[in-house]
Amino acid sequence: MFLLELMANFIGLIGVGVIFWGAMRAIIGLLRSESSKSAGALICKQREHLRHHFGSFILLGLEFLLAADIILTIVEPSTEGLIILGSIIILRSIIGFFLDKEIGKSHNCNNE
Repeated sequence: MFLLELMANFIGLIGVGVIFWGAMRAIIGLLRSESSKSAGALICKQREHLRHHFGSFILLGLEFLLAADIILTIVEPSTEGLIILGSIIILRSIIGFFLDKEIGKSHNCNNE
């Protein structure tokens, strides 16, 4: 059981790392695009690209976190744990649905 808990914690840490890595890349990309905007470039497409990539990092990180929670629930099955896991799955599904919808949506970049 200790090994499963260790694996779940490691997988959860990977999930947090994926989201953090995506956030750092998005921040760096945003700073670069904003600096090019001050030089007169149109950056709406760049921002949209950043949002799509950051959203995909969030979704991937949430998948890892969900996997970690599933393993922890298997290690210590309880009614409370199952309710929490079910709630996490529902919330993750809702967040994933709206992020997928937002990522797939095209935006009008005519106005900066």
